[in-house]
Amino acid sequence: MKHTIVIALLIAATSASAQNYLPIPDKNKALSTAHASGIKSAQLLGFVNPPSADLKWKPALINITHGIEHEAPNQEYLDSTNAVNFKRKMEYRNTHKATSANKTTITTPVVETNFAGNPNDGHTPLDNSIAISNGGYIVSVSNSQIYFYNSSGSLLALNSIVAFLPSSVTVSDVCDPDVFYDACADRFIFFCQQTPLVSNGKIFICFSKDNNPMDGWWVYSLTGDPTGSGGAFDYPKIAVNDSELFVTGNIYNEPSGTYDQSVIFQINKLDGYAGSPLSYVYYQDIAGSPFTILPVSYGQSGCITTGMLLVSTNNVSGSTSINVYQIVGNNCCSPTITHYTVATDPYYLPSDAVQLGTTMHLNVRDCRALSGFYSNGGIIHFVFQSSDPITGDDIINYNRVDFTTLTNVSSTFGISGGDCAYPSIASFTTAPTDLSALVGFGFSSSSVFPEVIVVNCDNSMSWSGSTLVKSSSSYVDYGYPSSPPERWGDYTGISRHHSSPTPTVWVSGMYGDLSNHWDTWIAEIGGGTSSTCAIPTGFSVTSITPTSAILNWTAATGAVSYNIQYRQVGTTTWSSTTSTTTSVTITGLVPLASYEYQVQTVCAAGISSWSSLTDFTTLSMITEGISAIAQMQHEKVYPNPTRGLFMLEFNIQCSLQLSISISDVTGRVIKELYTGKAMSGDNVFSFDKSNLAAGVYFLNIKSGAEIIKTEKLVIN
Repeated sequence: MKHTIVIALLIAATSASAQNYLPIPDKNKALSTAHASGIKSAQLLGFVNPPSADLKWKPALINITHGIEHEAPNQEYLDSTNAVNFKRKMEYRNTHKATSANKTTITTPVVETNFAGNPNDGHTPLDNSIAISNGGYIVSVSNSQIYFYNSSGSLLALNSIVAFLPSSVTVSDVCDPDVFYDACADRFIFFCQQTPLVSNGKIFICFSKDNNPMDGWWVYSLTGDPTGSGGAFDYPKIAVNDSELFVTGNIYNEPSGTYDQSVIFQINKLDGYAGSPLSYVYYQDIAGSPFTILPVSYGQSGCITTGMLLVSTNNVSGSTSINVYQIVGNNCCSPTITHYTVATDPYYLPSDAVQLGTTMHLNVRDCRALSGFYSNGGIIHFVFQSSDPITGDDIINYNRVDFTTLTNVSSTFGISGGDCAYPSIASFTTAPTDLSALVGFGFSSSSVFPEVIVVNCDNSMSWSGSTLVKSSSSYVDYGYPSSPPERWGDYTGISRHHSSPTPTVWVSGMYGDLSNHWDTWIAEIGGGTSSTCAIPTGFSVTSITPTSAILNWTAATGAVSYNIQYRQVGTTTWSSTTSTTTSVTITGLVPLASYEYQVQTVCAAGISSWSSLTDFTTLSMITEGISAIAQMQHEKVYPNPTRGLFMLEFNIQCSLQLSISISDVTGRVIKELYTGKAMSGDNVFSFDKSNLAAGVYFLNIKSGAEIIKTEKLVIN
């Protein structure tokens, strides 16, 4: 009876805000219609409200799985074409000077609240996803970690995703997390899947009890291969209507990793919010042989009333058409899926990107649909990565499909001489009839380390100037695979803040730290104002010593000079200087301290807004000592001075119950950091070493009474 009442209340709440009925296109243009499977039921694993890890020391033990990267259809063709396109792109860059991006009068996005998010956990890429509720709660997930923040950036809770799941779950690790804020129900939905990816592996779907993610979640488990072919599920996408959740993914044959087909789950989300048995149907053998199908939720407050629209690029290697699908009916009542194709401007296969300071390339190898939303007027917005047919630069391809007329308008955005990839998109307006959108993406070139950037595309599909969200401290190279390319991303996280009185979007992207690994940066993006001066970009820091550093940036169009301000992280007082060139040497710094700086352009018409913050860490007067006691295989120590993290990667031959602590030179235990199970294989343990005063310490790893490893740390 209790569940019935809860469901009734949810139906009443969602019905009141859901006024977005899908249009009906010309049925004569439909290529096919198919029915869903019969109704299935998912296993309820239980209700979880796990305690947070220590917010001060931030201890984390992560099991790393080095699974194969799954293949797209015609992977051999994609690889060979990538090689040809990459060579052509680099030849063009060698003979043509890069030009600055055109500045327009369109509102340029402004970075507001921003902060370091989920840290590097040994995985690559991080697969960032983010969601923010009307009440300002933020859920940020990366491949193995889940963090809760408020909108001021204060950390409220953190945990590994494996520890977040019920204790009955026996998977060693998870991957491809996706989190979504359901504005209709004022709840969060969180998805992840077990790894290593295996035949008939599990996927997990979690529904928050209410709008506060710390109040607990109902957790369900489904098979990742509803077709029964023995494949593994990967590359998930999620969306909602007023009463249902749609999860899409690709099925791969294991262990070869070759692509089989794409599937769609249609799930009763009200069951999930009530903790009731979870009913669902699924679709397989989908017409058009789509690869990565993208469902699209309503982009502002409220939900689509019934059914769902989905899109996919027609061919991941480039095409002149896209696939559009409409699901009609709820999962209870024999829903159907109808397939259409829509003509579009040609799009072309992208190729790998380059990074400053290394020959390790970044992987950008297909045109799959990555992110989208639905807006009034029957418009499907979605983005993917493609390439410029002349320059070969990787670019953002933004599309607006009119589902009523089955037509498409597309536009591309690129930055000359560099590569844009892994875009995400959200509505960037408070007016329901305005089509303006914000796009977040990664950018890299031979002159900058990988960056996180946003750009605004307005109602008339004109682009603003780009805004740097976060630059990198170095290039990225995990050391595996042993040859290029390095994984760059699968996703860039994005979430519209629906209750904000002005257009506001939160993004979560990856940047490179000084350990040459990925970290997460989270930022609130506002509408801002037009600037008559270009904001500086392309930041890097060179010649770092204990007391000085050279700050560098890329020349801004029309610049006469630059204003620079810098400060030690955590302080409020800025030091400032100016420069007429694109670099400046700063001195008088504190050894082994983290600093941040930003730059402002001075041009004939005035001054620009400040750039986003770039951070770096000075060296120690005495090189920080870290000795290694070689008791384990594949051992790596990589302090992350930017984040204050100490990270130790180690390998164990079998699963063990471990306790990890810090002691001083007398043997006195300073802090019990972690107690729990470590899985066999490669593991990474990390903690925030900034809590330790200067001195000599030992990190002790025990299994029962046996000390299996001791690591010396010297903090200056």
